[in-house]
Amino acid sequence: MNGSEKPAAKSSVESTNMQASNSGSEGQSVTRARSGERRGAGLRFPRRWTKAGENPFDAVEWENRSVVITGQDGAVVFEQKDVETPHFWSQMATTVVASKYFHDR
Repeated sequence: MNGSEKPAAKSSVESTNMQASNSGSEGQSVTRARSGERRGAGLRFPRRWTKAGENPFDAVEWENRSVVITGQDGAVVFEQKDVETPHFWSQMATTVVASKYFHDR
């Protein structure tokens, strides 16, 4: 850094953490947040795609599919039966998700 550059400003989180560690009150801000003490109004987000009291997964039609991936020689390299996926997914989407996330199950 040359003489004309200013040091980067610390974020409010860094400042709060430094104050807590310097004042000997380590963990106080965490305790205060967990105790339910409100500091301000916070951000509010309007509900858009779900309804209060309804499980979002109940709004989707589900079906069980089987996934089989074969190698060039025709040997099965991956197989998973009864993969529960949204009805509107393509078989390719089901195959990709199953092979990526369910490979050890």
